[in-house]
Amino acid sequence: MKNKDLDNFDFIKSKFDESSFDVPNTLDENEIKKKILSKENHKIVKFENKKRNKIMPIISAAACFAIVLGVIFASNINNSSNSDNPNKIMSFQSYDEISSFTKNLDSSSAETEMGAGYKKIGNYDFDDNKPDIVKTYGNYIFYSYFDSNNDKDRNKIYIYKTDAKEANLVAVLDGFDLDEDFEISNLIISNNKLIVNISGSLEESIIKFYDISNPENPVFISDYKQSGFYVDSKVINGVLYTVSNYYCEDNSIPISGFNGKIQKLSPKDIGYFTDSKYAEYAVISAINIRTLKESSNAKAVIGSFPYIHFSENNIFLFEGEQIYSEDADFVVDKTNDIKNETNIVKIELKADDMKLSDLFKIQGVITNRSLIDEKDGVLRILTISNKNVENDFVSKLYTLDLNLNVLGYIDSDFKESFIDVVYIDNYAYIYTGSENSFVYVVDLSNPKKPLLKSKNNTDKIPDLVVPINDSEVITVSEPEDLDGDEIGLYKISNNGDLILLDNKKMDNVYTQATDDYQSFVFNKEKNHYAMPCYIATEKERQYGVITFEIQNDKIVLSNKFINDDEELMYEGRCVIINDYVYSFDKNDDMPRDKKLSVFSYKY
Repeated sequence: MKNKDLDNFDFIKSKFDESSFDVPNTLDENEIKKKILSKENHKIVKFENKKRNKIMPIISAAACFAIVLGVIFASNINNSSNSDNPNKIMSFQSYDEISSFTKNLDSSSAETEMGAGYKKIGNYDFDDNKPDIVKTYGNYIFYSYFDSNNDKDRNKIYIYKTDAKEANLVAVLDGFDLDEDFEISNLIISNNKLIVNISGSLEESIIKFYDISNPENPVFISDYKQSGFYVDSKVINGVLYTVSNYYCEDNSIPISGFNGKIQKLSPKDIGYFTDSKYAEYAVISAINIRTLKESSNAKAVIGSFPYIHFSENNIFLFEGEQIYSEDADFVVDKTNDIKNETNIVKIELKADDMKLSDLFKIQGVITNRSLIDEKDGVLRILTISNKNVENDFVSKLYTLDLNLNVLGYIDSDFKESFIDVVYIDNYAYIYTGSENSFVYVVDLSNPKKPLLKSKNNTDKIPDLVVPINDSEVITVSEPEDLDGDEIGLYKISNNGDLILLDNKKMDNVYTQATDDYQSFVFNKEKNHYAMPCYIATEKERQYGVITFEIQNDKIVLSNKFINDDEELMYEGRCVIINDYVYSFDKNDDMPRDKKLSVFSYKY
């Protein structure tokens, strides 16, 4: 260091800021100052971080001032990008610290509810690797089955080999029932491995791994356990990230590990912030799919995080809140004013590590996972909040960069209670639930200046939206005034408005797609679309598949396949492989190898 730099305080401070040393919260600058200035005459001073207790001897006033001086430098070292944020993410130094912090927090929170009479709009996910109860692998189908009518052997995975008109059952996997509460959440296939996510108990989630190099003879490799019920998972750059939500009763610590070798998470891997409200943990594991070893120690963050967004190099956790419907209007629960804010936690992902990074607050609460979106490294988030006046609320649409810096927001005109938002390319379509329904079109092409383009009356609020190209959108709806579902085809105009090109009413045909967006399937190359459905007749329900195509901006209903089986109980899902549609039906009362039936149809 040159002599002139010795007098440069800013230069010295910058060196401290660049370091990665984590300072215990008990050395927080404000806490130490508060105790010194209060002139309390105690040999032992109790430091308070909201509801967290920590005992520390104070040797002398001079020593305290030395500590304060050190903290002035060191408090900016941890999470330098959020150095001025008093609610930055911090890590614990001991299990006693964790116990002191959590024992007085609220015991639990409930996942946000939209309120009676309001529906969620499914926005189709084009990621072929997304978790689902049905996955294809070449010409094989893996189908997760849950037997709702029996108490034992309820979870199974049926494996079928398809060959055009034939679909033969080649294997059944079971042994997933740890107790009657457990259920397979979904399946993932990656790197010749079948990944089975199992949950249902509030105590733990289990991930089982199978080698499916030979799909007809899956070989169990290992299993991994982590505390909490399963929330979501995703494979990113060859690593499986799984998030679960754990209620910490009696100050318990989250656990994780492979094949029964379970251990508590280290205190340094557990993050918190000063206004954490709930004695819950979001637990995040990272497993290398190729080696089936942890690519990072499992992490946890104290708080309730029912909504997760996976990005290429980050995971974002959104702290959920309670919201309810009162006289058909949305009202934020006023028992806690903080419930008008949402905490967002950023976790940075690296090849061999996860880092609890930044914390940020936005006004309002998240009421649905679909309100969160990302495009070109920009987060788009719609929230709703009130002003502590009954039925006086405002929605805000935020744009943030991936470092959680607000780029822009808009709240100028859409003040009705909203149902949901659909993001399509550079536009957000906000559907309201007021007496006269509207759809607001917001232009997000410039994230720093979101622009309200139009406000249009609409009587067609979709249940599912599927963008099929840069300028056209398919919708599936169940109109209240029709006996049957309806398919719509819309063109996106130059100013973002959705212009109806065609719609098809399907008399007495009801599809799964209005409730489960992943049941909508299609062949991208051949423009073939299919949905499992039932046809309601005067005497019975007939289960099967409805298929359609888009030709010259028109919807063409091509097939209505009916499964011919007198033993059917209710419809299952469907898949498309090449030119064939495979339709499934279920009957819990049938023998083990016949509970799931499959039918093959030439498209």
